[in-house]
Amino acid sequence: MSKCDPSHATSYESIKKFLLQVLHLSPSVYLDKFSALVRDKDKAFGQFSTRLTSRFEYYVESRKVDHSYDKLVDLMIYDKIKASLSPSLARHVLSLEAAHKDLWLVEYP
Repeated sequence: MSKCDPSHATSYESIKKFLLQVLHLSPSVYLDKFSALVRDKDKAFGQFSTRLTSRFEYYVESRKVDHSYDKLVDLMIYDKIKASLSPSLARHVLSLEAAHKDLWLVEYP
């Protein structure tokens, strides 16, 4: 946080954006974190729901879905297909994604 401009440190969104840029987690890391999340037995379902929502929103934001239902559907199908790929083909797709502006291979006009 010491590298963050103090004038931007007053807004939650500014701090969140700054931290996400510094941490620079990949979309696949966000998806893994979402998928691996389990409810702690001593936590309420509401808290679990909040954590799931937060991680899913980070993932969707990292994929630049931009509040589009159609893009979200495409992303979910894309991820399911990608999960079924052989390891070598999955690595190839990941390398293509890294070079793509939206970090995934579906094109939108």
